[in-house]
Amino acid sequence: MEKSKAGSIILSEDKKSILLIYRGKQQDYTFPKGHVEENEKLEEAMRREVLEETGLTIKEILAKLPPLIYIDSSDKKTSTYYWLCSATGTLKIEKDGDILEWIPINEVKDKLSYENLKEYFESIKSFIK
Repeated sequence: MEKSKAGSIILSEDKKSILLIYRGKQQDYTFPKGHVEENEKLEEAMRREVLEETGLTIKEILAKLPPLIYIDSSDKKTSTYYWLCSATGTLKIEKDGDILEWIPINEVKDKLSYENLKEYFESIKSFIK
């Protein structure tokens, strides 16, 4: 069965940085995202996951982005639905060992841990104005 996740590429107020999460357990850099719960709409899941993982509330959806489709580490087809957003609030980590960092847009690709995420970020850069 296909897995669905939802997340956000969060743009800083000055539109010069993107929020990345360093997950201590996985030792990787990624965008805030998580599993879509049963009977939950994709956008609702994205808003909930952003709040849980970062402490931030989505202020504005700037663009609905194309999904990232890949085979995960347990050989399951996974579709992650992303939105480009601005957010408000105070950063708050969810799990010990995690770090939230604002990364300048031109450094995001190098900071991301996975090749498919790097390629995805390159493919959606045109949405970031």
